[in-house]
Amino acid sequence: MKEGVYLIKNSIIENTDDKSSIRSIERAFIIMEALATNGGEAKGITELSNITKLSKTTVHRIISTLCKAEYVQKEISSDKYCLGLRLSYLGSAALGRVKLIEVAKNDLINLADATNMTVHLAVILDHQIVYVDKANSNLSIQTASRIGQRSYLHSTGLGKAICAYLPEEEVVNHLKIMGMPQQTKNTITNIDDFFMELHKIRELGVSIDNEENEKYIKCVAAPIYDISGNIIAAISASGLVVHFSEDNIKDLASIVKTTANRISHNMGYQGV
Repeated sequence: MKEGVYLIKNSIIENTDDKSSIRSIERAFIIMEALATNGGEAKGITELSNITKLSKTTVHRIISTLCKAEYVQKEISSDKYCLGLRLSYLGSAALGRVKLIEVAKNDLINLADATNMTVHLAVILDHQIVYVDKANSNLSIQTASRIGQRSYLHSTGLGKAICAYLPEEEVVNHLKIMGMPQQTKNTITNIDDFFMELHKIRELGVSIDNEENEKYIKCVAAPIYDISGNIIAAISASGLVVHFSEDNIKDLASIVKTTANRISHNMGYQGV
């Protein structure tokens, strides 16, 4: 038995209220891991049953479901199965996320050191902003945030920085699903006002969170592009409102934008 086949099995959550569903998911991953062995060569139901120690009936049932979802495909010339191309989409998305974090790491640290502010790297996931990396400043007082934390698009500098360069219908879809709840008295809650704000962001090249998500916290954010010119993320420098002034916010906007452009360039983007 290949070691990878046990990987999912050993990490399944116990004491679930729906053990049957969890068991089916577990078995689906075990089968896909089995299909990945020996260089991903195609395998029949009997062979998969032997590798996974699952019954042929169970293997066939789960394989049929995975085929419908295009995560597994059946070879035309045989009764064998192999991993489907849909998995390459998930794999490339995961690799892209990892690459972004690796590429941006030093720039986040340098930006935090240069500004004495908390720096975030974020992407859109499930219609929300998600922090995927963070660099703290040298100040004793830090903004309360963590990697993996989620926030609304309409009320954050990061969310606005990305939305400004997305197709309008995509932005509308995000906002319809999540809504535009008022986080503070400064939060933009009207969609027409929001699109006016996005227009200003495109003119400036950066977005500003003017205590729109949290009281006493401001930030400046800028978008990040990939090699294809697609918006994939944004970075921000955040701090207490007392650290922002009319004089330094222009300098801060410039350094945040420069840092975002450098990350974009390192991701392969040639348009900056």
